[in-house]
Formats: sequence, structure tokens, C-alpha cells
Amino acid sequence: MSSNVADTVPPTSASSSRSPSPNSDVNCFVDTNSEGERDEAFENDSNTIVNQTASNALAGKSVHTDSEMNNEAVDASNDAVNSDPFALDETFDLQRWLQAYAEVEKAHGILPRRSGVRIRDLNVFGAGSGFEFNNSFLDMLMLPIIKFRERQVHQKNILSNINCMANAGEVVLILGRPGAGCSTFLRSVKGDMIHYKDYSYDISFDGLDQDTMKKYFASDVVYSGENDVHFPTLTTKQTFDFSGLMRTPRNRPCNLTRDQYAAKLRDLLARTLGLSHTYKTKVGNDFIRGVSGGERKRVSIGESLSSRASVVCWDNSTRGLDASTALEFVEALRALSAVLKVTSFVTVYQASENMYRLFDRVGVLYNGRMIYYGPRSEARQYFIDMGFECHERETTPDFLTAVTDPNARKPRKGFEDRVPRNAEEFEQAWVNSPLYQSLLSEMAEYDQRWDESTPSTAVASSSDTDSLTNVSAKEKHELYRESFIAEKMKREKKDSPYLITFPMQLRYCFRRSWQRTINDPAFIGSMAFAYLFQGLIIGSVFWQIPENTTGLFSRGSILFFAVLFSALQTMSEIANFFAQRPILSKHKTSALYHPAADVLSSLIVDIPFRLINITILCILLYFMGHLKMNAGAFFIFYLFIFMASLCMAAFFRALASVSPNVEFASAVGGMGVLVISIYTGFTIPSIYVGWWFRWLSYLNPAQFAFESVLSNELRHRNVPCAQMIPYGGQYDSLPDTYKVCPVTTGLPGTNVINGEEFLTASYNYTPNHIWRNFGIIIGFWFFFLFINLVATEYLNYSNERGEFLVFRRGHAPKAVTDAVKGSEKPLDLETGLPPDQADVVKAERQTDTNDEKYNSIAKSEDIFCWRHLNYDITIKGEKRRLLNDVQGFVVPGKLTALMGESGAGKTTLLNVLAQRVDIGVVTGDQKVNGYPLPATFQRSTGYVQQQDVHIAECTVREALRFSAALRQPKSVPMKEKYEYVESVIEMLEMQDYADAIIGLPGSGLNVEQRKRATIGVELAAKPVLLLFLDEPTSGLDSQSAWSIVCFLRKLADAGQAILCTIHQPSSMLFSQFERLLLLQRGGKTVYFGDIGENSETLINYFQSHGGRKCDPTENPAEYILEVIGAGATAKVDRDWSEVWNNSDEVQKVSEEVNHYLEPIPGRDPGNVSKEERSKFAMPLWTQLRFVLIRTFQSYWRAPSLLLSKLVLNVFAGLFQGFTFYKQGLGVQNVQNKLFAVFMATVIATAFINGLQPKFMALRDVFEVREKPSNIYSWIAFVIAAIIVEIPFNLVFGSIFFLCWFYTVGFERHLPHSSDRTGYAWLMYMLFQLYFSTFGQAIASACPNPQTASVINGMLFSFVITFNGVLQPPAQLVKFWHWMHRLTPFTYIIEGILGDLIHDVPVVCSEKEINLINPPQGQTCQEYLGPFLQSAYGYITNPNATSSCEYCRYSYADQMIAGFDMKFAHRWRNFGITFGYVAFNALAMILLFYLFRVLKFKSTWLGKKLKGVA
Repeated sequence: MSSNVADTVPPTSASSSRSPSPNSDVNCFVDTNSEGERDEAFENDSNTIVNQTASNALAGKSVHTDSEMNNEAVDASNDAVNSDPFALDETFDLQRWLQAYAEVEKAHGILPRRSGVRIRDLNVFGAGSGFEFNNSFLDMLMLPIIKFRERQVHQKNILSNINCMANAGEVVLILGRPGAGCSTFLRSVKGDMIHYKDYSYDISFDGLDQDTMKKYFASDVVYSGENDVHFPTLTTKQTFDFSGLMRTPRNRPCNLTRDQYAAKLRDLLARTLGLSHTYKTKVGNDFIRGVSGGERKRVSIGESLSSRASVVCWDNSTRGLDASTALEFVEALRALSAVLKVTSFVTVYQASENMYRLFDRVGVLYNGRMIYYGPRSEARQYFIDMGFECHERETTPDFLTAVTDPNARKPRKGFEDRVPRNAEEFEQAWVNSPLYQSLLSEMAEYDQRWDESTPSTAVASSSDTDSLTNVSAKEKHELYRESFIAEKMKREKKDSPYLITFPMQLRYCFRRSWQRTINDPAFIGSMAFAYLFQGLIIGSVFWQIPENTTGLFSRGSILFFAVLFSALQTMSEIANFFAQRPILSKHKTSALYHPAADVLSSLIVDIPFRLINITILCILLYFMGHLKMNAGAFFIFYLFIFMASLCMAAFFRALASVSPNVEFASAVGGMGVLVISIYTGFTIPSIYVGWWFRWLSYLNPAQFAFESVLSNELRHRNVPCAQMIPYGGQYDSLPDTYKVCPVTTGLPGTNVINGEEFLTASYNYTPNHIWRNFGIIIGFWFFFLFINLVATEYLNYSNERGEFLVFRRGHAPKAVTDAVKGSEKPLDLETGLPPDQADVVKAERQTDTNDEKYNSIAKSEDIFCWRHLNYDITIKGEKRRLLNDVQGFVVPGKLTALMGESGAGKTTLLNVLAQRVDIGVVTGDQKVNGYPLPATFQRSTGYVQQQDVHIAECTVREALRFSAALRQPKSVPMKEKYEYVESVIEMLEMQDYADAIIGLPGSGLNVEQRKRATIGVELAAKPVLLLFLDEPTSGLDSQSAWSIVCFLRKLADAGQAILCTIHQPSSMLFSQFERLLLLQRGGKTVYFGDIGENSETLINYFQSHGGRKCDPTENPAEYILEVIGAGATAKVDRDWSEVWNNSDEVQKVSEEVNHYLEPIPGRDPGNVSKEERSKFAMPLWTQLRFVLIRTFQSYWRAPSLLLSKLVLNVFAGLFQGFTFYKQGLGVQNVQNKLFAVFMATVIATAFINGLQPKFMALRDVFEVREKPSNIYSWIAFVIAAIIVEIPFNLVFGSIFFLCWFYTVGFERHLPHSSDRTGYAWLMYMLFQLYFSTFGQAIASACPNPQTASVINGMLFSFVITFNGVLQPPAQLVKFWHWMHRLTPFTYIIEGILGDLIHDVPVVCSEKEINLINPPQGQTCQEYLGPFLQSAYGYITNPNATSSCEYCRYSYADQMIAGFDMKFAHRWRNFGITFGYVAFNALAMILLFYLFRVLKFKSTWLGKKLKGVA
């Protein structure tokens, strides 16, 4: 590490003596405001503005410019006489804006803050061999043994011995193939090293070491990741406003207020990035509609720029941008460099030559080793001199990347045996080169220049254009500190990396949290509806609870529900927190704000909405249930329900904050829900729980809330007895002295029950604990909040990892098996060899020039043509045309490119042509050979989507075989289909990983391998008509893109007809295409026709119609996009669509189109066999067999679902069993058994929530890729989904049953135990089938797991409420009796419980005995004998003459009769439950058909239901 600046020296205060008075002649871009108008919230800042680095409205810091920059600024000022340099209209020029603003800041005496970077001996290590084995469910059960046997102790070098530097204001391009270490290099510059096992380096920022930068100046070094991470419900304007306000400095030029400064910054970013039209549009994500993918990438760029950092690392920030917009982005970086001296490190895939020319330096990484780092202008010649050939028209970035690819680099003649062959040899050649020695000299000069012991004039770098060149390093560092402190608010600590104080952070985070919530009305509405719905339902179920003793149980039930529902409804906080975590992590590393500020703001914003929902619930439950009609009692109830909800929300947030991933948090949360439900104190009072679990009730805040609301309801209350016993006949004339109320704590001769005594005897509750419990709940709340704040602030979790090929055990190459068992070196991902040997092997592989293997490709003879194609959709009542009068054709043997700027409609056109749109109106002609599209069109074409959608658990070979088996005709033998699959694997060069699991991005195939697999799946179907490809090169490096396009070229040469969208093609890629369809915004055609040799035909068209002349060295693809005005800020002087429509070329195209629309004799698709006319290639049974096998494989190889089911069944079974452990024969014991059965059915919600995401993942693959291609019928999918759950549910349900049944002790008192046990097991297995089909039916209609979870809760709680347990049918409102008979849980619980307690005697405990005094002279038997002949119960002391001990029930059947349950109904219940299972299956089929086949969701009613959800 650099020792120039000691970490122990904190930044010091800035001196205000350096601040000159503002120049009155400077051109400020707003009118000066009075001091009273300045918004300095939370600060009393009346001092003069001190010297500081001023904020610049785009990024970076304004600087004292050198003489050259001063001259340019003067020119800009002269221009401003006629044109405002700060105008954001058509005259806007970014560099002129920045230069003028720099002058404004200079006039205000603001010193610059900028930094270069020097990196010495950078080494980064990861763990692993480069391969992994997939763990199936069985493997997971044996994981400890497997882990020991396959332990991997070696390290993988991600980066090795990196030495490089960049002076302040330089823009550096880092090139390399995926896996070369480019992202790791950028993270290392930032200091974000949590993702790696080990690292070592010496990084200096103009003499400040990295630890100092991270501790004090973290916001000056920013890493902009490849993925776009934003709050999806915020608009673009709100996103920019927030980041701008967080980074607005204290002292600002021109007396700008904080809001004015942030607004200027926002408008400049939006104008520069072409986002002004998206101000009111949500950023969105994969689930929430928002800006387009390219616009979202630009939002990410703008957010990073708003940080005003000195050093910015851009990780593939041009991904998803068209070539013109990508070039504009790099031009913006160049302007920042020229004016503000912002240092940028950039990784770009498929960089154009125009982009390349804008960089100062370039670095080339090869397997983690730097093989070149130096001037951009010398890089190409360096490798040419080394002996490599640069192809004609190959861009320099492509050439530099190709050098690192053994399959792409080509030695010059005579250099075959002299060029390096692997990364180590390339690195050695670089180390021995003069350029490397020059770099080392420059680094030494840099170190000396910024060493504090060096005098200011001792060393001056020739490349250092800093205006502070003549100051010493020590003074420079002091000025750097002063500049940063001057930006901070006065009350912010001097050693803090944040600009504004915590209260200000909290203020802005609060505003953002409010905006996030308000912008999601569907969530607000759904939560309010859930509370309203549950309040109405439960309130009506417990309508007007009687004031007498018959209402005691019901009062406990409604209060239990109020506490439980309000508490468990907060479990959604887990998903919400994990949705926020990546955003908080990104902002934390950029020192934007304390994560704790967001946590607190989210809590504060949540309170009013939670208060509204709780108010709705409490009012409905309290007054509909007719609880204690007392204002004080109501508000105590209201207070505790609200605090229980608030406390449990804090609990789930705290749990999420300490959990490494959402799966872990959900699993622990599910177990927590079980604990909360059981140990609230109602289902089983704590006095009946064994000592081993009793302590759990004291850790449950809901238990304290329930005790308080129940005590509040029953204290100071005498409950009238509903019916004294004995009664009837002669007993009615006797006084109450000889009777008793048959309720616990009932006293002889007393016709009321004291509420407080009942509380103590039944629940061991004490009314004077109410406010003690309130304090405990508050304590829990503060504790959970503290955990949440601390964990969010200090814990760092990262799920990121490198790419690994994953093989099935027993199916991996031997080299992989040996490597995983403990080889000394990590292996290459393709060859299974150490990297140094792998490169040699790859280089020695001969290019296969024999194209015989392409002869098996299905040669197309059909011509697909379309004319006057229009596509209209309606958005918010407004009709929008996405395609406008498009025409064209695709012929066999030709490779046709489809291009256009972002938003031009390329993918839309592809989807329309492939018949993959199910909304909107398509008009125009589409024909094959002049005839209407046949029914087999979709399965006769291949469609390679931009997203590589696969079943993650399949291997490459299995995916191809599945496609071939179900898409090739039935007449083709299966053996022949599989042989064709092998030829496709060979053509795509996938032999090395054909048996690898496809997996998910980051774990499985890499980007290129996944793209090849996607193409392979479509080719395996032998498409005889056409192959569509949507952005097959997107996200790939230049060599991978070249490899894919060359493959497409060979397919076309073999007779395949291909239509392919392409985003950022190099000139070499573009030269492979023969025909182009070019679109502009609005889906309008700009050009359709031949490209010509060297693109001459295409270029001549545009040049002859007013386009500028194309330079011979230019990339034609970039040229045409520039000419038509593609790009975020591009401007054109003509409508090129109109030019095309009025050209001679369009007439020729129209003639060709009309010709192809004429029917070709003998090609009528109606004159084919029945098999060829069938929608599906294979019969339904064959479809079902293949889909079922694949679905079983998916479950088995992705064991997280099965393992969670197993763990939850074991945990829930044992937990419930030991909670209700060895129940006896008392009245309370029978009630406990009732709740044991009830809770055994309630846990189904956890299993439903677990199975739905898996079902939806499989469904998404079917909907997105397989259904549009008519691979198999939706019926096969639905039936397979039902069947696959059955064996797993039966096995795991049996495990739960065994753990639960015998620990509760049901078998202890059962006559004919085996018969009863067998029936109970059978009934519970039927219940397993019920909830799985119930969950799948809901999932069939829901768009995503989040919506399904909400619907689950509503429907499940609805059907389970009326089963008679919480509210006996006798007390249920008559209106709801139909629902009691309709809910399946009535029959499930009655069937199991009635079976398990039939003929079981009841033996009352001492406190369950009611004492009755008989009249004088009579024994207990004589007095009560006639009563017991018609009533339940028995006397324990029949010969006594006083204090008759009466037990209310003789047998448990008598007790459950009050719940309308009978043993005699058990087989009736079994049949009814089986009918419900069948109903669920039919409902699933119907809902799937309505929502997924008929696309009911796209109808008016479907959209309304979706919006509510």
C-alpha cells in the first residue's frame, strides 16, 4: 500500500482564505437569489462560501483550467453572446456547457478536486476449480460426505500482477473476453472486494492510498455495474432528483438553492442522455412496466454521473444501447475528461472504431493477466509486431480482443511458431517490451510526483495537466481534503465520506420512500382491500358475539385473529427488503447516504398506511363482533393491534437484514410464522406447553399483545351464564343454589363468571399486565429496529460469483471429475485443462473447413413475404402504432439483417412475423409461397429469442433432444432425431459442455454458451421454413458475436432462410449479411434491399438521397444509423422514411413483394398430409411423457424446493408434536387435539407459497418459448404439473404425519389404533393433494408469485375461517352456514379429528370439574342421575352428599359435537374431499386455459383483475 498519506490523519478543516469574491461579470445560469431563499435545511450556514470543489451539473468537479482550456472557455463566452451556453435546447453542446460552467465555478473561487490512479501488483483470488457438480435432492441429503470428498482448497487467480496507471482526466478502455477479469479490475479500482476470497494490491490516488479513499472520500470513486438496479416505481425525474440532492454540495455557485442545483443537474443529465421525455415514466423492471431497456441503462449512467466523482469505473455500460447512443456516451466521457479531468475506466463489448479513438489508453486482459496497457494509438501495432494478423476492416477493439481468443487469433505468415500461445507467454512478452518499461518509468514518476516528501518543483509529469502542478503533494492532499470538507454540511463530521448530515439524508430518503409507495397504487390498494376483505368476513363470522358464556370462546377467537392477521400480514416485508437490498448496497458503496436512513424513512412512511389498514380492520372487527362497548377498551385494543403489526413488521425486516438471501429468510420466516401462530396463547395456552418449548411464548411479541387485548376484553367483567346445570324438568324450579355454570371457574350457586378469574384459570393471564406488556412490545420493536439498522449499515452480503460449468454427477468428463476432487490448478471452462494448456489445445484445433456437417440442415424452399404490415395497440386509452406499413420478404440461402435505433420496433416486427403477439391489432398480408400461413407455421419456424429462456436444470443435450423429439415429425424415428441432435451439437461446437447443466446466469453456461444452446434448441427442431433470431449477439464480446454470425452465415449458405435483428455490428459482422431491413422510430421502413459488396449498394442509396459521404474506413452500420438520426441526442434534417417511400428503390421492392405474394403452383400448404397439417408434431401421450420426465428432472436436480418441503415437514411435524406433546384425556386436552389437527392444515399456506414459484418458472418457459413454437399442448403441461407434485407430497406428507401423530399421542387412547391411524393418514394424504392442486390453480391465473401470495392469503384464510374451529357452527351467522358446508376444511378437519378421538373417554382435570351442591338429603347420583340420562358428562363422586364433582363430557365425541363434527361422517368426508381435489384439478385446467391460452388477462376484465392484484 502507498504510504504517502497515513490513515490515522483525518481530513482537516478548509480554510476560507482562499476564496476570492465572485466575479460579477461571470455568466451565471440563474438569477442570484437572496440568502433568505436559499434552502439550507438543518444548517445555519451564514458564513462566506469557502473554497471547495463545486458541483458540476453533469459529473466530476470543475477545475482551474490550463491555458488551452482557458482559450476554449473564452471562445465559448464569445459564442454565448448570440447563444446561451447553458441552454438545453437544440443549440445544446455538452462540452461548451461544461467549459462555461467551469468558468462560473472558477469565478466563485472553487478549487478543483480530481485524481489519477496508479495500480501496482494487483492480485485477486477466488475459490474453485472452474467446475461444479449439480446437487440433486439425494445429493443434498448426503451433502456433508460429498463436500468432504470433493473439498476444493485451491485458489483461482482472477487477476495476476496487474500494473497500470491513469493520470487525472484520462479515459481508459479495458478489453477482454468474458471471464478475463475486466469487472474484477474495475471493482478493484473502486475497492469493492467483498466478492473475492483474497486479494493484494497497492493502489494510489495521486498519493492517497485506497484505504484513505474508501474511508474519507468513498464518493469520489464510483463503480457503475453492468446490471441496472433501481427502484422500479420511481420515475426518471424522481431518480435523478434524489441522487442529485444527495450529492449537492454546501457551497454552490451563483447562490443556487439546493433544489435549484439538483434540478439543473437533472435537466442536464436528461438532455445529455436523451431522457427528458421519460421524466414522468417509471424506471420499471422485469415485472413493472417502465422505460425501455436502453433507457433504463441510460438512467443508470445518469445516476452514476450525478455522483460528481473524480474516478468512475464503467462496467459494460453500453450494453443494450444502439451503436449511436453508445458512441454518444463515450463522447460524453471524453468531454468530462477534457473539461473536468474526470478519470474513467471503461469496459465495452463490441466497441466501434469511432468509440476506440476517444480513449487515451487501452488495457487488454487475458485470463486475468494484463498483456498490454499503454497508449491507445500503439496497441494495434504492438500485437501486429508481435506476429498477429489484423483482418481487413477489423476494428482495433475486435483485433485486440481476438488476440486473447485461441480460436480467433491468426499469426502472420512466418510467425506461427514465434507468437505467444497462452496468457502467461503473452504476459511475459508484455513485461519484456519497451512499452512496459516506459509504463514502469511513468508509474515511478507518478509515485515520486505525489509523494509528500517530494518538493513541488522536483518532478512534473509531462502528461500532468493539473493546474496545481507546481504545488507539493502534501499541499495537494491538503487542498483535496479542504475541497471535500467545503462541500459537506457544517454539522457533518469531517472524517465522514457523506456530504450531508444524517437528518438531511433521512429527509430525502423519506421523500423517496413516500414517492416509491405512492407510485405503487396497486400495492396500496391490494393491502387495503385485504384488510377490508378480512375485516368484513371475520367481522360477519363473529357477528354480535353473545354477552354470556357461550361467547367466551368466540371472543378469544376474534381477538386471536386480529392479532395474528395484523402480525402475519407483515411477512411481505421480507420480499420488500430483498428487493431494496441491491439498491441500498450500490448507494452505500458510493457513500450516497447511510442505509440506516432508508430503513428509518421506510418505517416512517409505512406508519400512516399501516395505520389506515389497521384502523379499517379494528373498527370492523370490534364493532361487528360486539366487543366491550367502551371507548377506553376500544382504543387499548386498537393500540395493541397496531403495535403488534408494527413490531412484527420490524421483526421480519430485521430477519431479512441479517439473512444472506431471500430463500434463507423465507424459510426462517416460515418457521417463525408457525411459532407465532401456535405460541400466541390461544391455540394452546402456555400453561399446557412443556417446559422445553414454553420459553418461546416469552419471545413472541404477538403473545403479549394477545394477553393484553384478551385481558382488556374480560377484566372488570362478569359474564352471565348462558345455561346453568342441571336444567330441564324438575330442575327448572330449583334455585341457582343447587346449580353451577358449566364453565371453568364456575362456582356452585353462582350464575356469572368472573372474567379475571377465567383469564387466570384458562390462560394464566393477569389483567394488570396490560401496560407491562405494552412496554415489552415497545422494547421488542426497538430491539428489532436496532438489529435492522445495525445489520443494514454494517453487514455486506454478496451472491455474486464467477461462471462455473455445472455437470451432473457421473456424467462429467474425467478431467472435470479429477479437478473437482482436488487438482492443483483451476481449469479452463471448455477443455477441462489448466489454462496454460487449454490455450495451446484451442490454438491447435484446426478450423473445420469441411461443411459436410451442414448438409443435414433442413434446406428451405419456401419464401416468406409480408406487405402493408401495421401493428396497433392501445395504451391507457390511446391508440399507438408500433409498425407502420412495413413490407419485405425472406428467401432461402440469404442472411437478412433487421436493424434500427432503440425503440424502432425491431423485436416487435420479429414477434409479429413469427405470430407471437397476442394483444393489439395486426393488419396486412403475410404469406408463404403466396398462400396464407399454414397451421404448422409456428412449429415450422425457429425463433431464437434475445432472452435465453431454458429449463435451468436440463443439460444442453437434453434440451436439444426434447426439442427434436417433440418438434420433428412423428414419422422420423427417435434414434434419427437424436443423431441429428448430435450433429447440431457438433455444428455449434458444444461437445465440451453438451452434458453440462444449462443453469442460470452466473452458475452454469456463460453468455456465449447459453446463446449457442438457444440456437441449438431451435435448430434441433429442423425448421423447414425460416429461422428468426432476436439480437443473437447482444451481451457477447466481439469474438463470440463473430463466431455466432459466422455460424449463421454457414446456415444460410446451406439453404436456411434467416431473419436476424442486430444491435451494434462491427463492419466485419455487417459484411456477413446480404440484405437489410432498416427501421426508424414509429416502426417505419427506412430501407429494405441488398447491402452489396462492401456495403456499396446500401451506402450509395443514402449518399444519393442527401446523406453525408461515408468515409472508406467507417463502419457502414454505424454510418447508416447516424445518417437516419439514431441516438439519444441525434438530429436530422429530413424524414428518411418519407425519403424511402418516395424513392425508386421502394418501387422495385414493391414489385418483388407483389411477385412473391402470387401463389406458387404446387406449394399450397393445404395439399399436404394430415400429419403435416397437425398443430403439434407428436400425439398428446408422447408430449405428456416427455414433459413429465423433464419436470421430474427439474424438481430432482433443483433440490431447494424439495429440501425446503422436507425440512418444513420435519420441523413443523416435530414442532407441533412436541408443542401438543402426549395430550391426556382432559377437556382442555381434547381442545388441544382439535387445534393440533387445525394447525396441521394451516401450514399448507407455507407449502403453497413454496410450490407456486417453481410452477410459474416452468410455466414461463412454456409461455415464452414452447407454446409459441407449438412444441407441445398446454394440456400436457398442466397434467404433468399436477402429477409431478403427487409422489413428493405423499412422501413428505407421510414424514410430517409420523412426526406429528405419535408425538401428540393420538394413538395412546385409540381403540383399534391401526384402523384409525390408517384412515387419518389416508385423509391427510388427500389433504396434500388438495392444497397442491389449490395452489397450482391460483398460480395458473396469477402473473407472478407476489400476486399469487396475496391471493393465497385471501382465499386460504377465507375457506379456512368457516371450518367451525374458530367459530362453532351454532354461533355462526346463518348467512354463512352455506360457506361452512362449502369449505373443504370442514370435511378435512372433521374427518381426521372425528376419527382420532372417537370413543376416547374424557377425564376432567381438577380445575375442569364443576362442583354442584345437591339438595339436603340427596346424594349426587340421586340428584343428578335424571339429568345425566339426557345430558353429557358424568359424576366422579356419585355417593357424595355435597360438592358433586361434575365433568361436562364423558367422551370426546360429545365435545366435538358442539363443533358439528361426527365420527359417522368420516367416509363421507373422504369422498367429499376427493371431490374437491378433482374440482381443483379441473379449475386449474380451466384457469390455465382462460388466462394462458385464451389470454383472458389481455381482455378488459382480465386487465382489471390484474390491476387489482
